[in-house]
Amino acid sequence: MVNLDDALAYKADPREEIWPGGILSMGDPTAIIGAPGVGKSRLMLQSAICTIIGSDFLGWETNGRGLRWMLLQTENNMRRLQYDLSRMVSDLTTGEREAVRDCLRILDVGRMEFASIIMNDDHRDREPIVKTLRGFRPHIVGIDPLRDAGAGDPNEDGAMTDMCRGIASAVREASPKSTPLVIHHGRTGAAEASKVFGDDAASFGRNSKVLIGWLRSQINVASAGTQHPGIIIVGCGKNSNGRAWKPFAARLNERTMWYERLSESEFNLDEWERGMVGGGKPGSRKREPSPAEIRGYILTEGGEVEDRGKLVAKLTRAGLASSTETADAGIREAIIQGVVTRKQVSRNGVRVSVFCASGGTVPL
Repeated sequence: MVNLDDALAYKADPREEIWPGGILSMGDPTAIIGAPGVGKSRLMLQSAICTIIGSDFLGWETNGRGLRWMLLQTENNMRRLQYDLSRMVSDLTTGEREAVRDCLRILDVGRMEFASIIMNDDHRDREPIVKTLRGFRPHIVGIDPLRDAGAGDPNEDGAMTDMCRGIASAVREASPKSTPLVIHHGRTGAAEASKVFGDDAASFGRNSKVLIGWLRSQINVASAGTQHPGIIIVGCGKNSNGRAWKPFAARLNERTMWYERLSESEFNLDEWERGMVGGGKPGSRKREPSPAEIRGYILTEGGEVEDRGKLVAKLTRAGLASSTETADAGIREAIIQGVVTRKQVSRNGVRVSVFCASGGTVPL
């Protein structure tokens, strides 16, 4: 416990603001969230290299030269790592390469000494993971993807809570100020683009109700679409330690495999937003949500949504529907196809309609 004098006398380590402005702070859980295949793993790898050598990352200043990174990842084999890393370090000096060699460790999924990266308190793999972390004492622990770091269904609040608690305690048990930086899957389809920034950006990730309470910073990433190959949109989902930063676009340099921030003259974000399919923005075409999108949205809301009017409003706000009419039409089609069911339940003595995600033949 500290008193007022203790707090006022505290001298912060200059490197506590790893990416100044609250974007990545020492000890504070942070996430990069986006749809599968959008480039999240590559962004984490780039962020580690940039921070270690003291280079800007996506136009953000980094303040963590020489900090140690450990990436616990389960999806990229050595062939993929060799492909990306050989290009990412191609322009580095000898000294910078040596710094990356000394400060970065990546889990080789082909030679894992533990069966999973689950860190729940009662899981058998927690102890060897903590032992591995203690051996290197990383300042930043990358976890890719979040769903593989916990037992149970991450769509369930209890399972997600246990997952976040397990990660936080395991990382801090290894080193008190270590920072969890997690990769998490965001919404797919039209909702992905419409929620990457703006009022609904905090709910960009799966089971955002639990996640947003745990995270201190959330970086949302979405593809700019097939008309803009290699370009991603980066938006602020949350920044508890600073101000929300303006969204921007970045393009993948295929020679170096680094994402490079684009200026406003190179990519007009306002124009992209207006023309975004299903974004519900001025100038966008009419958008009727597909049955799969409606079912997927209901699942993110816990599996059911009370009242048709509320579901219509939620689908419209989420950018899945451009109007109440198209939202209503989409709900009818989802019921016909059997992926959404409607039932009457009693709530506080009042009969209400509840729309539930169900089976059917339409895939998520």
